[in-house]
Amino acid sequence: MSTTENNKKTMDFYDSVLDYFKDLNKYQAKVGVHADAGQENVKKALWNEYGTHHKLKYNSVAITGEGLIPINSVNKDLGIFVGKTTDISIPARPFIRLFLYSDLVNKLVKDTVDYIDVVLTKKKIKVNDARDTYKRIGETALDLMRSKMEYRGFDKNSNDTFKDQEHNSPLTQYIKGNDTPLFDTGELYDVMESKVRKR
Repeated sequence: MSTTENNKKTMDFYDSVLDYFKDLNKYQAKVGVHADAGQENVKKALWNEYGTHHKLKYNSVAITGEGLIPINSVNKDLGIFVGKTTDISIPARPFIRLFLYSDLVNKLVKDTVDYIDVVLTKKKIKVNDARDTYKRIGETALDLMRSKMEYRGFDKNSNDTFKDQEHNSPLTQYIKGNDTPLFDTGELYDVMESKVRKR
């Protein structure tokens, strides 16, 4: 191969590297509960991630050591009075922001750098390599997030271990009409996805 051909090959490779880095700016990986998971799942994700506030619609109740009981003239001095239209705050139970833990961020950064290194050591960089980089980053982020959720019991498999230990508060049960913490069903864990999109 002549020097001219070698030079052209080298320049073509450098051009493909520049194109690869330009293309990295065109994409992003989004990890979480997406709109196509269904309106109910998106609502549940928002309620769990950020908590929720609303007025109590039901009759007045008392919170006692036995749970919630309706207020009447006999038991009106029991527990803590919660009147109708009381502003109820259900606390946040973040599961997406679990990813803000520094150990997960550091692992993702390392994996990203390692994968870019793999691309740059290839003999030929392909057009889809930038998109594939984000696909890999998103999959890694999803795996890391799920591992943290599993550690905290936010998945279906943890249900057998945690179901008798963790429950909604009596007031939350009264408002919701059931006792279904996030990790009792694992539903949000199951519908989380990683998607690569153009910016």
